[in-house]
Amino acid sequence: MTSSLMSQWEAIHPDRTVRLPMFTNEDLSTIVLSVDEVQEVLQGLHPNKAPGPDGIPNRLLKEAAPVISTSLCNLFNLSLSTSQLPAEWKQCNVTPVYKKGDRSNPSNYRPIALLPTVPKVLERLVHNRLYTYLMNNNLININQSGFKKGDGTVPQLMRLVDEWAKSIDDPSISCTAAVFLDVRRAFDTVWHDGLVYKLSR
Repeated sequence: MTSSLMSQWEAIHPDRTVRLPMFTNEDLSTIVLSVDEVQEVLQGLHPNKAPGPDGIPNRLLKEAAPVISTSLCNLFNLSLSTSQLPAEWKQCNVTPVYKKGDRSNPSNYRPIALLPTVPKVLERLVHNRLYTYLMNNNLININQSGFKKGDGTVPQLMRLVDEWAKSIDDPSISCTAAVFLDVRRAFDTVWHDGLVYKLSR
C-alpha cells in the first residue's frame, strides 16, 4: 500500500523548478532577521502541533524562545545569505489521510506532510517580510481576498451584491453572473506553465 501511495502522489506532484521573469522595478532588499522577530514567531507557535521527523515539539521551542532566539536568528540569517537550507529541513513525515470512497484506492487518500518546526519558523519570518513588502508596494490586487489579513469572504460577497444591484439599476447591463467552481485536486493538478504565464503578465 505504501508504494502505491508513493506512486500516486509522485505522479501528481512532478519535481520541477520554475523561474519567473521580473515584472516590477521595485526591489526587496536582502532579508536580515532580528532576534526580536524570531522570538515573536517562536512564542506564537501552537504548543500542541505534531512535530516533524526531528521530533522537536513546538512546546519546547515556544518555552525556550528567550534562550534560543539569538542562535536561531544567526542560523536563519546564514541560511538566507548563502541561499542554503540544511538537508534535514527538507525532510518530512507524510501521513495518508483517508477522504472517501474505496479505502484500497490510493487516490482516495490525501498526503499530510509534517515538517520540522524550525524551518517552518524561518518560513513564517520570510512570509512576514514578503507580505509587508507586497502590501506596502500595492502588488496584491485589490480584488484578492484570500490570504490577506483582515480580509475574507464578506468583502467578496459585498462586491458581488453591489454588482447585482448595479445590473438591476442599469438596463444596459444585460447580465451579471457568479461562477463557483469546486475543482477536484485544484492545488495538486494546477497547470504550472499556465500559472507561470499568468503571473508573468
